[in-house]
Amino acid sequence: MSYGQQPGGYGYGGPPRYPQQQGPQSYYGPPQGRPLGPFDHPSVNTVLVLGLASVFCVGAFAGVPAIILGRRVLADVAREPGRWRSVFGARVGLFLGWVSVAGTAFVVASAVTHGWISAALGVTLAALGLTLLALGGLKNLPQPIASVSATLRRAPLALGLSFAGVLLGSTTGLIGTIAVAQATAQKCADARSHYTAKSKGEDFAATRSAIGAIERECATAATATELSSMRANVAAQEAEAKKRKDAEEVARLAQVAADKEKRALETFPDKSKEIAAMITAAQSKVWQGKVEAADEDYDTARRRLDEFKGTTVEESKGFVDLGTQIAEKKQVIKPQVERVREARRKAEAANAEKERKEAAAAEEKQRKADALAALKAAVRGPKPTNSAWDGSVHVVERYLKAALHDPSSYDHVRTSEVTGEGDYWVVVSSFRGKNAFGALIINTKKFFIQQGEVVKVADVGGDD
Repeated sequence: MSYGQQPGGYGYGGPPRYPQQQGPQSYYGPPQGRPLGPFDHPSVNTVLVLGLASVFCVGAFAGVPAIILGRRVLADVAREPGRWRSVFGARVGLFLGWVSVAGTAFVVASAVTHGWISAALGVTLAALGLTLLALGGLKNLPQPIASVSATLRRAPLALGLSFAGVLLGSTTGLIGTIAVAQATAQKCADARSHYTAKSKGEDFAATRSAIGAIERECATAATATELSSMRANVAAQEAEAKKRKDAEEVARLAQVAADKEKRALETFPDKSKEIAAMITAAQSKVWQGKVEAADEDYDTARRRLDEFKGTTVEESKGFVDLGTQIAEKKQVIKPQVERVREARRKAEAANAEKERKEAAAAEEKQRKADALAALKAAVRGPKPTNSAWDGSVHVVERYLKAALHDPSSYDHVRTSEVTGEGDYWVVVSSFRGKNAFGALIINTKKFFIQQGEVVKVADVGGDD
């Protein structure tokens, strides 16, 4: 053990401290008169080994400790210049630690994006490790390379670390590549399955969309010839389906026509008799002067006869005769029908004008009534109200208490509802009160009110 180094080394503990010598048995501190340096820093080789391990295999798991320990070694050198020998190995280990951290981030990112990139990185790292191992066996190398080579010769796992680099990069790249290839193959298989399912039906737009999906997802597996063949098959199937549908439509229309022809031949004898009877009934209505009803019957007969158009019945004598009768009879009554309809139109117009005038007159009458009511309301003033307690009217009570010989003798008996009469609000009220002789009698008066005041009183009758 050299002077100035505590037993076991101090690693991360910083430079050695030299306490005051306590006597001849003191353990710490150099003997009196012994030099204090330069010494080999005990953590240089550790930093270099961590840096190499981080680059060749472990990555940032060793790179981060290499960075931390390397910075502490360089800090020790900066605090005590001249005490330590060359710390080039610590600088190399620190540099390799930073390289490993960056490389690890790059490997992770590349493994996520594309596996081949990380595989190439692993092969590069392995090649670098093997090159340094090869340099470790050479002599008379420059000092920096010789230091690294010496370290490698003292590291029995250097070769293993190199192959581990190959394994790391290759495995990561292989996993990423396989994952990408599997995902691509699955998407392609799904697209082909979708096309197979759609091609069995007649949704040709969906089938073309499925071909487009194959073109996107199977860019390397689906050739232009295969895609062109798929599209040609879809076009052929669509043309065949259209041809088949057209043929089915033609056959359907032919069947409809055949059914109509058969039904016409079977039903025309009876239908023609019904139509002839309708023509006869319409003629009877003409003789009765009911030309509009007859015209409607002729139109109904015409519609019944038109049901047989498009069949061979249309060319038969019975069909032609019935059609001719209907046309001739409608032509005969046409002037009469037009006169009747014109007369009705004029009558309806006259009625409408009459209703309009009546409505205008009623509106004018209502307007005048409203104006008169508004005028009367302005003359009468606000309508007095009956008390909810005894039915009395306050205006009348105020007037009576001012007019009676003895106002304190006033006693309300009953009062009618307030009504409008001419320019007044009118109310009939019965009440008790003393007369000029002091006798208590009942009077019934009719009070005429304007603008909230009694302006006139009329006798109605009274009792003692």
